[in-house]
Amino acid sequence: MVLPTSNRGLHPVPAVLRVPELLRQVVAMTPVTSLLSLALVCRATSKASLEVLWRTLLSPLPLFKLVSTLSFVDKKWRLQELSPPASWDSYDQYSRYVVRIYSFFSSEPTGLVDIDINIFLFLHTCRPQVPLFPALHSATLTSMRPSYSTILPFMSPNLQEIDIAIPKNDPPFMQELHQVAPNIVRIHVRGHLSPSTIAILAQFPKLISISIVLARKTSPNAHSAQVEALRRLRFPSSVLSMSFNFPLRFQAPFLPIAATTSLVRLHIQGTIENITASVKLAPNLMFVVLRISNVEPVSKEDLTACFEVLRATSQTTLRAVMVICNGAVSLSGAISPLLDIPTINRFILEYQDTSDLDFTDDDVGRAVQAWPSLTAFVLPTNVHNTYQLTSRSLRALSTLQHIKDIQLPVGKDVASVPLDRCKSRNTFLHSYLEELFSPAQLGTL
Repeated sequence: MVLPTSNRGLHPVPAVLRVPELLRQVVAMTPVTSLLSLALVCRATSKASLEVLWRTLLSPLPLFKLVSTLSFVDKKWRLQELSPPASWDSYDQYSRYVVRIYSFFSSEPTGLVDIDINIFLFLHTCRPQVPLFPALHSATLTSMRPSYSTILPFMSPNLQEIDIAIPKNDPPFMQELHQVAPNIVRIHVRGHLSPSTIAILAQFPKLISISIVLARKTSPNAHSAQVEALRRLRFPSSVLSMSFNFPLRFQAPFLPIAATTSLVRLHIQGTIENITASVKLAPNLMFVVLRISNVEPVSKEDLTACFEVLRATSQTTLRAVMVICNGAVSLSGAISPLLDIPTINRFILEYQDTSDLDFTDDDVGRAVQAWPSLTAFVLPTNVHNTYQLTSRSLRALSTLQHIKDIQLPVGKDVASVPLDRCKSRNTFLHSYLEELFSPAQLGTL
């Protein structure tokens, strides 16, 4: 059925586009790269498509062009004239849709291009009482300049997620952020963190997820100051997720873990000794990501010892285990401690380099018996051919009722094994992290 239109000469608008719920479904199923074309089809699709396009804005530059005349000079976007905007109607109409900004740069064919900080300052002076991004929910400052601290007053007080890279001079960014947006629930910070910056991380009362990546190249004095600041750090009880990336020389366990009894997710990178010591401080974990950064391949004994600690501290709660390492001398039997934890439903093991995988079909069979609710079982595929598994492993996994994702270093005979329930034998691990460990999902636990 086609409904008539009031505008003669135009093609009639399909009835489906007259129903808001169905129109939103059409827009939601349209790839972002095609949304602009969909927005140009008719008025019915324009509004819904533009809302999604503004919500997925990569840079604030298109928003600024609505109220200012800009020019590209000396490899930077700059203000061409300093006359106040004649109208803010278009800006106000679309800025309320901008909930996430991925970069304060402009993506040009030549690469990322700076947006002159004076653009932010000028537009703010035109309406000092109105935030430039009133609905901003998440912001990414992955290549932060010292002058970016002046952007903070323009951010929405409703800001909940921030991803920051701190430069060497460590401007007072976090201190100002705490004053402007105290209700942040997720912080990902990396770089050259001073003791004052580290201390402020624990002062966000509603924090749910914290991620810290320390710069690898720091002076011995700066490193000692970081260690001391981390030892004194105590997060609020609201924190459910912690992620830490330790330089190799960082040997002490991360003490703030012990002060957070509500922790359910731990993502930690460091030596196997440091990881094992840190896991002891975190009882009742549900999700664990262990990125082992030992230069030499981790031994079976060390990995088994780490799994034994997990069994002792999280035997009734552990759901997912992900281990990423440079390789192992022997893994056959190494997961034995985890087989005593029937709540595990995802097990993921990845190698950063091609290595041996002494993991047998019998090991897979024991895992299937121990974990009846298994939904994902991933082993590295970058292994030597002599360590490939056979179709026995796939047949065993295919008997599980809830299995969806399988990745195994198998031989050529796997084609005969039916795996209709599986989405794919080869999956990207980023999807697991996004699904299992997102702050939004942690907040619903």
